[in-house]
Parts: sequence; C-alpha cells; structure tokens
Amino acid sequence: MTASHVKGLFIKPLMAVFYWPPGSDEDGYYKTLTEMLADFDPDDLAEAAKQIKFDADCRNWPLPKTCFRACEVAKAKRLAKERPKTNTSVSGDETTMPRDAAMRILAAQADEMAHEASDNDWIVHLVEFVQKHKRIPTECKIVDFKAERDRIDVNIAACQANGGHANDILNTWINGTLEHRALMAEQMKELLATV
Repeated sequence: MTASHVKGLFIKPLMAVFYWPPGSDEDGYYKTLTEMLADFDPDDLAEAAKQIKFDADCRNWPLPKTCFRACEVAKAKRLAKERPKTNTSVSGDETTMPRDAAMRILAAQADEMAHEASDNDWIVHLVEFVQKHKRIPTECKIVDFKAERDRIDVNIAACQANGGHANDILNTWINGTLEHRALMAEQMKELLATV
C-alpha cells in the first residue's frame, strides 16, 4: 500500500473526530502513523478507522499502537471472512503446531537437544519454538532459550526475595511457571524413553 491510502482511508476520516495528536510534533505523529500502517490493505484501514471513530470518547488522537492494533483486528476479521475455515490469529500469523507433535519431532530428530533442555529448564522455550517455526532451532537460538530461562529465573528469585510470594498473582505466576517447566520436562523424558 502507499502513504496516500493511509492518509485517505485512515487519517482523513479520523480528522473529523480527533483534534489533538499525542505529543507536541503533529507532523511527526502523522508520519509515524503513515509508516506503521502502510502495509495494511485499504479495506483494513477503512474498517479500523470506522471502529476507532465508533469507540472514540475524547478529541485526542489514539496512540499509534492503538491504531496499529485496530488495523490488525480489521485484517483478522477480513481474513476470517475470506477463509472461514482457517484459524487466523489477530496478527494474521500462522497457527502453531500441537505441542505433542512438536515434542515427537524433537524426540525423533533432536533427542540429545531435547534431553539437555529437559534437564536444564529450557524445554518450554524449545518446544514453543518448534511449535511456532516447525523446525529444529540452531545453536544460536539455544543460547537465546537459555538466556530467557535465566531472565525468568532472576525474576522468580527477585519475587521470592521480596517477601516470598507476596501476593496471589505472583504466587500463581511463579508456581505456574515452575510447574509448566516440570511437566514439560517429564513429558519429554517419557517420550524420549520410548524412542
């Protein structure tokens, strides 16, 4: 799409509703919107503008991310109408493969990697990668999985150090994360034992 589509189908219709853009740089705001929304289909832009107008409760322009999300929702609705049997996410991404299928692929094609991941608490990241990308990750990605595991462990330790499960939300997050890791590791080890 072009900048003129964004200006004509999205920005111009919203000018009838909104007056004040966020921040002090009005031209910069419109330029940012134009760049962010340039890849959307004209129908998605028009539908998103219509929905934003309907939801408006003040004269201030919405933040660019709000406009982007509205366009994503419009795109997902359009794709759902065009292909009603598909399972399209809001962002239009492909669906992920089932977890058990990803685990079977790992057991069959990367058993050593799966075993190491199960023993070292990065199995969740490994399985989610295979689900999303439908391939075995490279060594570079494994470093990322371990870094993400370490980041989560630091957050858990910090939460526990600050009063040890200070509230129900943190308690639920910590327990859920640890239980999910343990369950995935156990399932993978059982699967590896049968291969």
